[in-house]
Amino acid sequence: MKNKFIKEFVWIIVILIVSILTGTVLMIASYALPTEPMKMHARETISMMADEGDDYKWILKDFTSMAANFTDSLMINTAVYDGKESLLEKALLNPRTNYAEGTQTRKLINALQDVPGGDAFTYGRYWHGYLVILKPLLFIFNYYQIRWLNTIIGCSLISIIMIGFYKKFGSCKYALAFAASVLFLNPVVMRGSLQYNTVFYVIMIEYIFALYKGDSLEKKGKYDLIFLMSGILVAFFDLLTYPIAALGMLLVLQLLMFESNFIKDVIRAARSSIVWIIGYLGMWCGKWVVASLLTDENIIADAIGEVLFRTGTDTGTEEWIFSWRELFRGNFIWIYGENAVLFKMFVIMLVAGVIALLIGKNLQIHFKLSTVIILLLFCMIPVVRFIVFSNHSFMHSVFTYREGMVYVMAALCAGFSGLKLKEKRE
Repeated sequence: MKNKFIKEFVWIIVILIVSILTGTVLMIASYALPTEPMKMHARETISMMADEGDDYKWILKDFTSMAANFTDSLMINTAVYDGKESLLEKALLNPRTNYAEGTQTRKLINALQDVPGGDAFTYGRYWHGYLVILKPLLFIFNYYQIRWLNTIIGCSLISIIMIGFYKKFGSCKYALAFAASVLFLNPVVMRGSLQYNTVFYVIMIEYIFALYKGDSLEKKGKYDLIFLMSGILVAFFDLLTYPIAALGMLLVLQLLMFESNFIKDVIRAARSSIVWIIGYLGMWCGKWVVASLLTDENIIADAIGEVLFRTGTDTGTEEWIFSWRELFRGNFIWIYGENAVLFKMFVIMLVAGVIALLIGKNLQIHFKLSTVIILLLFCMIPVVRFIVFSNHSFMHSVFTYREGMVYVMAALCAGFSGLKLKEKRE
């Protein structure tokens, strides 16, 4: 048993080191691409970006419909940057053109129009792995076209997963729970925002692998590889939006696929969570170490300082006073905020579901208590994230609330788990 544990741990470390090296090579390769075609395509949507600005809302007065234009502008600005730094410095420090004044969208427009007065601003504590995809896309498409491409790919992956649920479980009940969790992200916003899709695509990929390859991996005793790679990919691509959703969603699916008894299921969930955390933190820390060793910047110190800041209660400004009440209010405002489109949608779905149950004649109800309890415990995963990353969850609730897709998925699966169609008698 001890030798097996050591062997598995060694493999995890090996995969982690290979992932860090691979990530570094991919970043260098992406920065080797010429930026002029990227700038040319980015310039094509300047008028659209100027009209929308940083805080554009796809649905009037709805908190959850705010686009990620602030960070999308930062991402595109980073992608098209072409300063005098070496290729290695650009790949590891991820500079962009910054201006003393103006919104993030305006700063991007200024950079695209070569407005004088801009300085290089580095952002090296993240991998910025999205650039491995965004740079080649900007080489061919403009921002508007990328939004439509994102819509097509996203819808295709969701369809593949919905089919996978039906094939795996023989009914649509868990597919409906998954669809509701995706709706919680607000697809209207997701289709037009680069930032919100970094974690979304990791969740889509992990679900496809779990549903279509999970059984074979389970037989080989390698199912936790999905958790490890999920953590690694989230750390590589994401800018700390709603990363824990990737873990929570995978835990829910694992329980549905391989439920046993309460003790075994809890132990398995704990083990898988540890593997995911090792992948996530290991990959993230790997960037700090590589960037600190190969450049003149102390990224390790910068990152540690930011972690302490984001897990504290100091906002760094007198204009924004932290409070736990406002933290939870911000992350649950989708329930009672002005317009509250998501909440209204879920109320309609709940009423429709109750009506369907009342008129359904072929349903039998039988819940497995241990499964329901564990799924309800999974609902607390986003809440724990809000508490641990208190500063970040307070200041950025406009996107951290999306961690809640986990409690939507877990709660609905808990409710659906006890519903089965009665077998027809001959």
